[in-house]
Amino acid sequence: MTHDASPVWTPGRKIAELVRLRRNLRYWIGVPVSQPIRWSEVFRVDSEGIATVSGEHCRLDEVQAWFAACSNDDLLEMEGRLQLPPGIHGLTVRRLPTPERVAKADLVKRAAHLRVTHGPCALPWRDPRHFSTELLNVGREDIRVTAFGAYSRLRPGNWASSTAPFSSLQFRSWYDVGLEEWIPPNGRAWDPANWSDRGMLWAYRFETRSGGRFVAGEVIR
Repeated sequence: MTHDASPVWTPGRKIAELVRLRRNLRYWIGVPVSQPIRWSEVFRVDSEGIATVSGEHCRLDEVQAWFAACSNDDLLEMEGRLQLPPGIHGLTVRRLPTPERVAKADLVKRAAHLRVTHGPCALPWRDPRHFSTELLNVGREDIRVTAFGAYSRLRPGNWASSTAPFSSLQFRSWYDVGLEEWIPPNGRAWDPANWSDRGMLWAYRFETRSGGRFVAGEVIR
């Protein structure tokens, strides 16, 4: 029995896969595709190829340079040496002078409101340190995430933040929640390509419609 070889994830195929996952992203490709010198934003991707707002058309396998940005203009992924256009920015990670702490006791009540789970990365070209993260509202009230981040273990059952927390806007952009801040009962939020070292706790501070404030999280193993 023969098996198909693993697919080659060219830039164009990566764009098509992200579109297939229905990610709320914006895409640019380097044009002209044979020797990119500038970016052109994509407005259509299909089996025929890619079309841009400035009139370029190309096949998926012709793309050499590209990047994708989240709805808040945070850069998600990039291949190519062209300078980013105005407004698009890479992720700035700030260290906290006094790390924020999360204890196991802080997470006890989360089972009644929010479940956090990690799974395989949905983007097969990413390295093994990438994984997916899903949040499921298992409670009876709408909830909204106000801050989140990764925490390093201090001792059993206690963690300290390794960076400044990410914002509610970053959560809505990265987890494809969109403009709606509130996640309804049985509603989900999903990041297909989260990243950190194993053993880190990903914790999410959230509030309910009635004003309750909680934190939920799960360790990536």
